[in-house]
Amino acid sequence: MPEHDRPRRLLVEAFVIVGSILLAFAIDAAWDERQETSAAEELARDMINDLGASLADIERAKSGNQRKADASLAVLDALRPPELQIPVDSLNALIAQSTLIYRLAPVNRSYDQLVATGLLRRLEPEVREGLAAWRQQQDNTITYHERDLLDFRQNVGFPFLADSEVSVEEVFQGSEFLDARAPRFRHSLQSLRESREVNNVFTLTGVLAANVLREYSELEVETRAMRDLLEARYGR
Repeated sequence: MPEHDRPRRLLVEAFVIVGSILLAFAIDAAWDERQETSAAEELARDMINDLGASLADIERAKSGNQRKADASLAVLDALRPPELQIPVDSLNALIAQSTLIYRLAPVNRSYDQLVATGLLRRLEPEVREGLAAWRQQQDNTITYHERDLLDFRQNVGFPFLADSEVSVEEVFQGSEFLDARAPRFRHSLQSLRESREVNNVFTLTGVLAANVLREYSELEVETRAMRDLLEARYGR
């Protein structure tokens, strides 16, 4: 080979080597991207099941809060006539039902893994936007419930139910809610009927339950729509 062709040959060889390295990097990056996309889609498919479990949990919480709202109204109705029209045990049960708390327990395992591993970015833009809206709705719903529940306990529940600051669950831990001998419950049946606070207390428990029902229903719509979208994009 003539001497003047040697630099050209070296330059061509350098380009070939660099090109081979870049091609190898590109192939490796494409492989990694495919692997990550596959893993993200698998988590998205798992999330379909998680959302199904969350929908069942929302239904549980909705049913409980509906019973809570109904029981609150029933307590008011029972205490309204001059004479108690139902057995005291029945009234006890209604009061217990009106003070039960039905929190959400959503299943977010797959979503949390998508976020923690950074694989969320591998899902389609429409899916990422839908997930962001769904998660925001879920967080808002839980925050709304906890805030209202805390306000009720501090401003209404504690002063009305007990002389000391104990939780509503602790106050109603036993079965004799109207027993004047109960150390932390200051209302006998007579004082309960005569108390001016009764209407406010049980009206508020009913209103709280009704408001939570509305929030849970909106979250149910968002969750169902998210599940349908994931099934359309990544369903098996």
